[in-house]
Amino acid sequence: MLQFSTLFLVGICCWLQFAYGLKIYFESFEQTHGEDWMWCDLRVRKFNRTSTVINGTIHVLRSNNNDLKFHVDLFYSRLGNQQYNYYPAKLPTAGVCDFITNLRQNYPSLAKLITNLPEKNECPISVRKIFEQTQGQNLLWCDLRVRKINRTTAVLNGTVHFLIPATNEYQLSIDLFHSPLGNQQFNHYPMKLPTSGACDFIDSIHENFPHYVYMFVNLPAKNECPASVREVYIRDECFPSDLLPPVMPPGLWKAWMRGWLNGTEVLSCYVVWKLLNW
Repeated sequence: MLQFSTLFLVGICCWLQFAYGLKIYFESFEQTHGEDWMWCDLRVRKFNRTSTVINGTIHVLRSNNNDLKFHVDLFYSRLGNQQYNYYPAKLPTAGVCDFITNLRQNYPSLAKLITNLPEKNECPISVRKIFEQTQGQNLLWCDLRVRKINRTTAVLNGTVHFLIPATNEYQLSIDLFHSPLGNQQFNHYPMKLPTSGACDFIDSIHENFPHYVYMFVNLPAKNECPASVREVYIRDECFPSDLLPPVMPPGLWKAWMRGWLNGTEVLSCYVVWKLLNW
């Protein structure tokens, strides 16, 4: 719901600028509720000496239709001192599908500013995740999602279902992609990560990262091959940032993980994360 409220407010700002010649400066954006539905990872930043812009990613974590309604209340601080009074402007309540369709019909120039915006008449609006499996659910089903547990921390939660015994006949590869500006424009990152069999991959976790094995409840044991059918649980675990090499630059990252059997791709999923400078 917050995604569409955000778009609505951006539209109001653009309309005011065009209709009345007003100059709009974004001050801040904050999400206070609903991170399990949509996570608005947005921030306002100074673009130059006279302009501010809003930048970031809105993660739609559940499918939505017109049963989900939203409304917007406006508050006004005449002196700009954060002392707000309710402003009696009448803004109509709308279902999310109707709002997106209206946005594309009446404000196409604004719609172009939003990458991966749902299509006109798309209802229900599909999930747009930061972890997604795109192939191989009959072999390995990654029922995982990223959720916000507080204002500054996101965690991975869910279950990985091993639906068939895993052997080294299944080869796993990982490709990394980097978006320096965090705007979803990814370039392939030339970091060489070795391809390995499924059993060897699990063994390498036990051998090289023993301090993080606890993150995977019911992970197959070392040297267990084939790895038997099971469910592996990940329960609100943060990504261990010390696993990343220090040469990796900040920005938005995507890891594309693929599985191969006899040279044919049978499994595919990806995860997206943001790397910050501290």
